[in-house]
Amino acid sequence: MGHATVNQAHEFVSLRRRIGAMHRLWELASASMTLEQVNHFERPGVLPITFSLLHFVRSEDNNISNLVLNESTLWEQGGWRARVGATVDAVPRGTPMAIA
Repeated sequence: MGHATVNQAHEFVSLRRRIGAMHRLWELASASMTLEQVNHFERPGVLPITFSLLHFVRSEDNNISNLVLNESTLWEQGGWRARVGATVDAVPRGTPMAIA
C-alpha cells in the first residue's frame, strides 16, 4: 500500500468520524423539539433553528458531493427544494443577512 493511499485512508476515517459526530449533535439538539419550536421566528436578526439545521445539512452535502465525489448534490439529485417547499432562491456565500 503506497504512502498516499494510507494518508487517504486516514483522512477518510477522520472525515467519517467528524461527520458522524456532527450528525449526533444535530440529532441530540433537535430530538426533543417540536416543528413549531424549530421554525419559531423570534425577531428580525435572529434566525430560526431550521435555518441552522438546513445550513449544516446543505454544507455537508455540498462538500461531500462536490469536493469528494465530484458530482451534483443530493439536494439537487433528489429535488429536495421542491420536496421541502423551499420558496427562496439560494444566495451566494457572504451575502449580508439583511439582503439574504
